[in-house]
Amino acid sequence: MHLFEARNIITKQLEPVYLENETPPMTDILIEWVTGLDRLQQIAQPKKEITEEQQLLLQEGVIRLLSFEPIQYITKHAWFAGYRFKVGPAVLIPRPETEELVDWILKEKPDKESYHVLDVGTGSGCIPVSLKKKRPGWTVTAIDISQDALAVAKENADELGAEVDFKAVDLTDEAKWSSLGEIDLLVSNPPYIPWSDWNTLPENVREHEPSEALFVPDTDPLLFYRLIAQLAKRQLKKEGVIYLELNETLGAEVVSLFQAQGFATIELKKDMQGKHRMLRVSI
Repeated sequence: MHLFEARNIITKQLEPVYLENETPPMTDILIEWVTGLDRLQQIAQPKKEITEEQQLLLQEGVIRLLSFEPIQYITKHAWFAGYRFKVGPAVLIPRPETEELVDWILKEKPDKESYHVLDVGTGSGCIPVSLKKKRPGWTVTAIDISQDALAVAKENADELGAEVDFKAVDLTDEAKWSSLGEIDLLVSNPPYIPWSDWNTLPENVREHEPSEALFVPDTDPLLFYRLIAQLAKRQLKKEGVIYLELNETLGAEVVSLFQAQGFATIELKKDMQGKHRMLRVSI
């Protein structure tokens, strides 16, 4: 079987399940995962022979995609801020909105020695590792409740040569907060989706990505923003700043929460889709 034949077969298998604009990039990524050929190489070599072993791997990938497993979990990696991160079911797949949050930080904060950054709920480590790579002078700490997520994050940091201090900390355990030290910059993409919204999410998200990194109780959707505000009041330095990713429907409520906690300077920022998905807060 030639490569162009494999592409046609995969496309036809995926088309009934995925949107028209989703199928071509998924096919490209799947073929690259199996053959090592990127999209341009695939275009240049349409008659390249696909071995029987590669055909079996491609078909395995298609079966997994038809069960709505994310392509990033199949290939075991995702790109973020120009870096290749290992991902798997223990961590959320890094998303463009979070890249925008990192870009916002980098544009506003030049490299500075002894600057201490804390990432809350680090997952794959994409935020702290990217910040450390771009700002090597910073001291970066990252916390998560999940040991499995921390293992992935540490592997990413090692692979990319970023010195990040990863700690297993449950944000709800206030007794652990003092161990994090004084913070110049706190960043987080916390869980913010109410469980009642479960059915509104794409199947590849709700069935495969870790629920503890996505969902919050319907009765307390601002749970983690409140904890972050309280943590910041204790550990954030006087000139410190907080950067957060938001549920687009809860921006006003999060702003009110931080105002009630005594934070005076608050800015909501829209993402590329025109949605209020980011927040900057300072005392």
